[in-house]
Amino acid sequence: MDPAAVQREPTEAADAVFKKNVEDLTEVEMEREKQELTVSIQKLRESNKEIKDFDPQGQDEELVMAIKENLEVIVRREQRLENIEKRLVKVSGLEL
Repeated sequence: MDPAAVQREPTEAADAVFKKNVEDLTEVEMEREKQELTVSIQKLRESNKEIKDFDPQGQDEELVMAIKENLEVIVRREQRLENIEKRLVKVSGLEL
């Protein structure tokens, strides 16, 4: 993997696509976003693995920063995914 090929999402803009409040999403929008978040999280994890495989000692500051930023985005997206899943349970009437 070429370190120059590493692309990072700016941390502030990384979740811009997910700005709509979960409470304002329709069930269809939540299902779509749930799928998008799941794929996005998986791709970020794969990217981090590739970076670590390329630079296992963490010698390249740019690559170390890319991993850190990806981890921050993963956490935010996992939180949003959890919120969507809770909301889907609530709107489906399966809430206990």
